[in-house]
Amino acid sequence: MWNHIQELLSRRNACITSNNDKQALVPSGAIVLRNEVGTAPGLVLKHAVDGTVFILLPGPPYELRYICRHELFPYLEKEYAHLGIIKSHTLKVRGLGESRVAAMLDDLIVRQTNPTIALYARHGDILVRLTAKAPSAAEADALIARLQYNIEAVIGRYVYGYDEDSLPEVLGKELLKQQKWIAFAESCTGGLATSLMTDVPGSSAYVKGSVVSYTEAVKNGLLAVSKTDLERKGAVSPEVARQMAEGVREKLGTDLGVSVTGLAGPGGGTKKKPVGLVYMAVADADGTVCREFHFSGSRTQIKLRAAMAAIGLAFDRAKGLLKPTAEDEKATQQSREKKARKAEREARKQKRLQAGGGEK
Repeated sequence: MWNHIQELLSRRNACITSNNDKQALVPSGAIVLRNEVGTAPGLVLKHAVDGTVFILLPGPPYELRYICRHELFPYLEKEYAHLGIIKSHTLKVRGLGESRVAAMLDDLIVRQTNPTIALYARHGDILVRLTAKAPSAAEADALIARLQYNIEAVIGRYVYGYDEDSLPEVLGKELLKQQKWIAFAESCTGGLATSLMTDVPGSSAYVKGSVVSYTEAVKNGLLAVSKTDLERKGAVSPEVARQMAEGVREKLGTDLGVSVTGLAGPGGGTKKKPVGLVYMAVADADGTVCREFHFSGSRTQIKLRAAMAAIGLAFDRAKGLLKPTAEDEKATQQSREKKARKAEREARKQKRLQAGGGEK
């Protein structure tokens, strides 16, 4: 253990302390679970009299996950194979509420035995967890696979990932597959959606950039949001959300432009526009779609939920699941006509200048 700790700290150019000495101490008879990403090992100890097993694990989440996955789980599977195994597999669903998923899967839920089905809601997604009990991992996997097939026959088009898959990762894979670029214009989320997207390694291959348009001046100056709409409709409005998405798409030259504008609180809300009201839009070559959301919780919770919802909206649009409403189509047509008139005015202006007519 001591050699491992010294080598790890040497690679990190870190100093060795007295605490590191203590981390190398191992109780007599303990089984060491090697920690290749940290200095504190995991330990398995068995009581000499009653056989009670004690498992000691490091606290940092990354180290904990590593030891569980690479050391502890294989040890338990080998040591206690005779007890059988309990295994879970999670389907991640978006675009449906928990009650809707429950209703669609009602027949399977009523008839469940082994595996079991459990539904959970988290960050706007629904998690469908399948848990099987079997003598071996292979048999548990087979039981889960059969039930998963039946579930996906019902809600498969809404399943975006499994187990450790995250929405930013899955959106990134979809953008890479389609060879598309994305950009964000964020107001109330303050760049959080972009941050979540760029937490994924390799995201520079599809995230082109973002504009944190927190003030009306930035919305107008950088994203060309109409001053009139900002004054009459307000920054938190579908009109502004649409223009933000179209503006960032045009400004950064991307395939998709995503916008978020809303009220994260705790103050600033009104009866007409309460805290938690958020408008989001996605602009692409086919037009712009906009949706209204209402989130609850603290400022931090609202920002996170809104950021995840914006990423989800972009994923749905990229997958062709987010269809425009009649209002979306009308707004897109008006936006195109407005841009065409502006382009026509600019063309006439340039023509006059070239003819020597000045800027009359």
